[in-house]
Amino acid sequence: MKNAPMEIDVWKRQGHSLLWDVEALASFCKPEQAISVRQFVRLAAAKWAGVDNLLVKERALVVAGLEASIDALEPDEALTWLDQEVYPAVTGFQREVAFGGSEAALIFWFADSRRFEYRPAAEAAFWKCSSAHGRKEIDLGRRLWNGSEPNSQEIRSKTLGHSRFAGYYLQRIS
Repeated sequence: MKNAPMEIDVWKRQGHSLLWDVEALASFCKPEQAISVRQFVRLAAAKWAGVDNLLVKERALVVAGLEASIDALEPDEALTWLDQEVYPAVTGFQREVAFGGSEAALIFWFADSRRFEYRPAAEAAFWKCSSAHGRKEIDLGRRLWNGSEPNSQEIRSKTLGHSRFAGYYLQRIS
């Protein structure tokens, strides 16, 4: 990532995030406030009807279960699904709910950071598919952010004076 890490909580109010830090998420969201990926895709298909009732603190939509959905599919099928179903929902959220990315946050919650690997040469975060699929990986940041990933930042969470890597943040998909 070319940009400096972010230690402020703007990711709770705007932009797009891939987050795995439990404490960071718990600092503003209860687990029952997260919606499933299926609900997220259905909201997009329904032109975001009722989304305001699902926003955490009226500013963030927290989506859980993307990794389980990816793991349930063969990697090639997961790529197709991400490109045809999830990415259009992400951009629809940015356009229709966040009004360009500044009015609301879209946060994908992941349970395990160890399955992410950022590769500076590729300027991309890769998701390591489940062991059932061998050593296959998905360039998840590119799939969700369509080439805007080089503009992303690390989210750093501060606790008791220590800073830890909590996720990735992108202000806006260009």
